[in-house]
Amino acid sequence: MSIANTAHGNTKTSSTAATTSGAIATTAAIGETIVVAVGTVNTTSNAPTDSASNTYVQLGAIATNTERITFWGCLSNKGASPSVTCTFGSSRYGIAIATYTGVKGFNQNNTTTNTGGTTPATATLPKALNTGSWAIAAFVEKGTATWSASTGNLRNNIAGAGTTTPGAAIVDNTTTTCAAATSATAWAGTIIELTPFFIQSITAVGAAINADVAKQSQIPLSAASSSFNGGIVKQIQIAFAAVSSALSAALTETFQAGGTLFHQSVAAVSSAFNGSITKQTLAFLTATSTALKGAVIKQTLFSLAARAAAIDGSVVKRTGKLFSATTTHLSAVIVKNTSVLLTAVSSAFSATENSTGLLFEAIGGATSSAFSGSLAAAKSALQIIGSWLGMGVKRAHCRRGR
Repeated sequence: MSIANTAHGNTKTSSTAATTSGAIATTAAIGETIVVAVGTVNTTSNAPTDSASNTYVQLGAIATNTERITFWGCLSNKGASPSVTCTFGSSRYGIAIATYTGVKGFNQNNTTTNTGGTTPATATLPKALNTGSWAIAAFVEKGTATWSASTGNLRNNIAGAGTTTPGAAIVDNTTTTCAAATSATAWAGTIIELTPFFIQSITAVGAAINADVAKQSQIPLSAASSSFNGGIVKQIQIAFAAVSSALSAALTETFQAGGTLFHQSVAAVSSAFNGSITKQTLAFLTATSTALKGAVIKQTLFSLAARAAAIDGSVVKRTGKLFSATTTHLSAVIVKNTSVLLTAVSSAFSATENSTGLLFEAIGGATSSAFSGSLAAAKSALQIIGSWLGMGVKRAHCRRGR
C-alpha cells in the first residue's frame, strides 16, 4: 500500500495567555497514522494522549532561543475520530495534526533538525528515501504570519494568535526536502522518513535473532530457549515500540522490504532448534524404550512364573483328589464283584462234588449187582443211577440260581 495523506487532522493555537494543555478533535480513521506538531515557547512537550488510547513516540525536537518544535507520531490509530490532548509546561502553543495511510514505520535512522532566521523554513533528510517512502517535516515560528507551500505539500498549519504565540505547520514530500515559506525571522524544524515497511525494525530484529542463534549453539536446549525468548522479547520491545499496534498488518510488507534477512534468520533459528529437539527427542525415546522393555520383560516373567506355580499346584491337587476317588470307587466295585463271583463258583463246585459222590456210589452198587449175576438187580441199579444223576444235576442248577 502506498503512503497517502487523508486530511483527517486539525489545528489549534492558544490565545496570548499561557496554558499547560490543548485538546484537538480529529476525524482520523482506525489504522491511520497520526502525526502531531507541537510548537511551544521553549517549553518541553509531553507525549500526546487521546481518546483511543493510542501510543505516541517522539519523532524529533529542536528549539531556538524563542520557540521549540516537538514532533510526535502514532503509527496506527485504534479508534475512530480520536480527540488528541497535548500537555507541556506553562506556555502559549500552536498545534498541527496530519493523518496518513500506508505508513508502516518511522525511520529514526534518517532524520534531522534545522533552525533558521530567513524564509523559507527548510529541512532536508541526511539520507536518500527508500522506495515508496516520504519525507515529513514539522515547523514552528512565533507570530501571526501565515504559512505557504515552498517545497513539498503544505498540510495542516496555523499561525500564532499573537506575536509571541507559536504557529505550527506540517509539510510532506516524496523527495528528501520539505520547506514552507513564512515571514518570520526565526524558525525551527525537524524532519523524518515515513516508510511503507519496517526498515529499522527488521534490521534490529534480524541482528538480535542472529546473535541469539550463535549463542544458543553453545548452550543446552532449555537454557538456549530461555535466553532466546528473553533476548527476542527485549529486542522486539525496543525495535517495535513505535509499531506494536500495527505488527500483524505490517508483517507481509516487512518481508517484502527486508524479507531475505528475516527469512535467513528464521531459517537459522529453526534449524538450530530442530536439530537440538530431534537429538533430545531421540535420546529420550531410546531411554524410554529401553526402560519399558526391561520393565515389561521382568513383569511378564514374574507373572508367568506365578501363574505356572498356581496352575501346577491346582492341577496336582485336583489330580490327587481324582485318583483317590477313582481308586476308592474301583476298589469297592472290584471287591464286590469278586465276592459275588467267588460265591457262585463255590456253590457250583459244591453241587458238582455231591453229584459226583452219588454217581460213584451208584456205579459201585450197579457193578456189584452185575458181578453177582443178577440182571434184574443190575437193571434196577441202573435205574437208580439215572434217577440220582438227574437229581444231582437239578440240585446243581438250583444252587447256581441262588
